[in-house]
Amino acid sequence: MSSRSKRRRVESDASSTGSTGKTATSIRADACRSGSETSTQAEPAPAGCLNRTQSEHIHHLEADGDCFYRAIELASHGAVTVSAARSRIADGLTQAHYDALTAAFAAAPREYAFMRRVRNLDQLRDRQRMCGSDVGSRMCVWADWAQIQLAATIYGWGILVRDTQAGFTMKILPEHSTDPDSREESNQDLDPDIRVMYLHVLRVDGCHYNVVTVDGQALLTLKQVQQSSFGKDFNL
Repeated sequence: MSSRSKRRRVESDASSTGSTGKTATSIRADACRSGSETSTQAEPAPAGCLNRTQSEHIHHLEADGDCFYRAIELASHGAVTVSAARSRIADGLTQAHYDALTAAFAAAPREYAFMRRVRNLDQLRDRQRMCGSDVGSRMCVWADWAQIQLAATIYGWGILVRDTQAGFTMKILPEHSTDPDSREESNQDLDPDIRVMYLHVLRVDGCHYNVVTVDGQALLTLKQVQQSSFGKDFNL
């Protein structure tokens, strides 16, 4: 990644298992394994899972390569479709992202099979726009740290990532930008103290994303996060 990545406001809280050493360049595929959940219904978390309250539920997303983009669609109440989210993120991909994915494919070709015929940045952007529901999970670009950071910046959201198996949490905040078109307009008229809304996703098997909702909402205010059972885990 280029020096731009240093501007990323990514804060990581390691669990008792120790630091994970994850960075935005440690690109790992959002591979949809056959054993992943495919239900799109919100269900209470199992007893003892993250100590969740009755108002907090895990909303399982379809494992078709679009899971993170479905999280965006859910958080926006359908205002941003999977296809639209993919397109906006594709526009934000840079040569540095292409170089990093090319290196990742060379090191782990099976995990990055979608890069097999991608020869330049324009082709990567074209592949990013492809929906897994249309072309299959192995042909579309899965969401990883780069896509999550871009989503946070584009939509002006804080994205809270918890990997319960690897044992880490990560808070990804929007990057500041002087470009007035770099964020969606939906948050611009809010009071500055509550402008940043939060999307909490659970990373499963290092590859799949589900959403934690509070009172049926996927996009949470700072107050909702602070009053939740998981707010303290992200130092909010």
